[in-house]
Amino acid sequence: MFRVIGGIAVIAAGLAADAPVNATATNTPTPLPAGTHTLSPTYTATPTKPGDLRWRYKTGHFVVSSPAVVDGVVYVGSHDNYLYALDADSGQLRWRYETGDSVFSSPAVVDGVVYVGSHDNYLYALDADSGQLRWRY
Repeated sequence: MFRVIGGIAVIAAGLAADAPVNATATNTPTPLPAGTHTLSPTYTATPTKPGDLRWRYKTGHFVVSSPAVVDGVVYVGSHDNYLYALDADSGQLRWRYETGDSVFSSPAVVDGVVYVGSHDNYLYALDADSGQLRWRY
């Protein structure tokens, strides 16, 4: 089963500004709470030309967070309690930070700091380069 994931399309658009992209979820969909869409933890960013895969990254659970793409890094939260920082060109993990619960919110990045809320009722401020915790409130 394939579904178009809007947030992942943003990732792909940042990678391939010269070509339109589609983003598809692969694997067996994971059920979400009532009233939400079905998603999978594995995402593939592909240009519309078949067979030209850019990259994909599998988190430990589903993603409902929209990514932030800043200075060649994709920041996205997952239901597996982590905020991920991925290289926008290769999809390689730069760092990940574990919060106390699911990360449904979309991160914001300002002046080298990533701000993201977690279902653990905390707002986190992390260094954008290293993932080190600056503070939580």
